[in-house]
Amino acid sequence: NITMMKRCKVALENSIVLSLEKRYPGLGVKDIIKLVNLIRERSNLENNGQKKHEIDESSDISDGEIPYIDGEEETSQACTSFVRFDERDGKWRPILLTVGLMYKLQKVLDDPWYDVKDIFIQDKSTKMKLVDTFAWYWHYLFKIAWALVLYTKCDEDLIENLAETLNVDEKHILYSLMKDSEDLDNHSPDIMLIVHHERKEVVLTISGTKITPHPSAADIMLDLHAQSTCFHHGKAHEGMALACETILQLLMESLSDVFQTHSDYNLVILGYSLGAGVAQLVTLRLCDGPESERIPNTVKIFGICYGSPPVYKSSIGGFSHPNIYCVINHNDGLATLSVHTLTKTFLQIRAIDRLKLKRRKLLKLLRTRIGHTATQEDGTRSFVCDKKIVEEGGWKKIIDTMNL
Repeated sequence: NITMMKRCKVALENSIVLSLEKRYPGLGVKDIIKLVNLIRERSNLENNGQKKHEIDESSDISDGEIPYIDGEEETSQACTSFVRFDERDGKWRPILLTVGLMYKLQKVLDDPWYDVKDIFIQDKSTKMKLVDTFAWYWHYLFKIAWALVLYTKCDEDLIENLAETLNVDEKHILYSLMKDSEDLDNHSPDIMLIVHHERKEVVLTISGTKITPHPSAADIMLDLHAQSTCFHHGKAHEGMALACETILQLLMESLSDVFQTHSDYNLVILGYSLGAGVAQLVTLRLCDGPESERIPNTVKIFGICYGSPPVYKSSIGGFSHPNIYCVINHNDGLATLSVHTLTKTFLQIRAIDRLKLKRRKLLKLLRTRIGHTATQEDGTRSFVCDKKIVEEGGWKKIIDTMNL
């Protein structure tokens, strides 16, 4: 029966957590489950119409407790599968149709801040210089990634691959690290510190979540430790803050030494995805933190971060750092992925489900064109919504539902 199936599901989840804890004792698996439960709890509170209030994120989990929600109602609601069966009306609704509606409405609901000409760089030469710079370092990251793919678990091979791929002398590779730690407090993504004398710069590369040649469990756990922790003059993504601390401990001696000799060189900190988030935090600390005292004032420090997730919130309102450049694709969901946005997505899916739209209606809406992209006189592009179709085609009710 259904009750037995739910109990079996919970038992299976608990056994998986126990297995992961046994295999990776230092990677904080229970902390990840605690975060998942936090999202579930927030979703359930909002879903039940209760008042929004702060949930204590610092509550401890006892050693023998597997922190899964095992209540029948909560478990069934928290389980998001590719097919949803609403027990209230007995209708089968594929969740992909619901997500498709949300995707189609994204342009209508997006904040149109980027439709304003004044936010763009007006000087053409400055714009092209930035594009060329970002493109050069993007290809640099690709070369690093290729060298790591060729890595054969021998430090000498790694150094040789890096030197050959980047066309540098092996002695100019000051530091390289590629390992999967079993202790999150001492783990960082793969890092490379290389001197380029012809460019008069030192480049610190922080890799993204490692998938090839084999996935890194520690990198994945860094990603998933998404709760906030105190960092610098604000709060930061906990996993990425841990990686930042580890990198600074590993590299400060090397950075201090190289810039004592080459005080006229620049420091460029590169990162992609997970590495981009960590790169932002490392740049903050090296520019404005206590570590900045160990680097000469003549050294210019820049962080160039590709596809960075939300990682830092300063206690200073409207804070931005002039030395950090974030390069993102406007269709990249990672750039806005957080506990808040994930919870909001779950809530929107539930809210649309409550409308009990028929499958035929869902398919019809997905086939409907609700607007078009128009180019303005100043060159900016914006999405123009067909108000008549939205009002008469049933979209208005869905939009009102999604505006939580």
